[in-house]
Amino acid sequence: MSDDHLVAERLLAERAERRRIAEQLHDGPVQHVAALSQMLDAAVAALEEGDVETGQRVAQVLAGRMQVGLRRRDRFVTQKLLREHEIAGREPEVVRCRVP
Repeated sequence: MSDDHLVAERLLAERAERRRIAEQLHDGPVQHVAALSQMLDAAVAALEEGDVETGQRVAQVLAGRMQVGLRRRDRFVTQKLLREHEIAGREPEVVRCRVP
């Protein structure tokens, strides 16, 4: 197999991986941010109407969902890095860091 052929295969594999990650980002975080934005709009609307209790409840749910989303992204990125660096199964310092 020629070096040119290997380089071409490598480029195709990298493009495919980038496409896969882009799809995951679009289907996951982008959709999640859109939902969070709608919840924020609902909280603001409730507060503007003087419904402080509803505004606070929506804001609390929003904060909880943001934390869950951050943890999911953290796990995804950490697992991807571990796979890329072939250290899956080990517990390096980066894995032990917690997202608040």
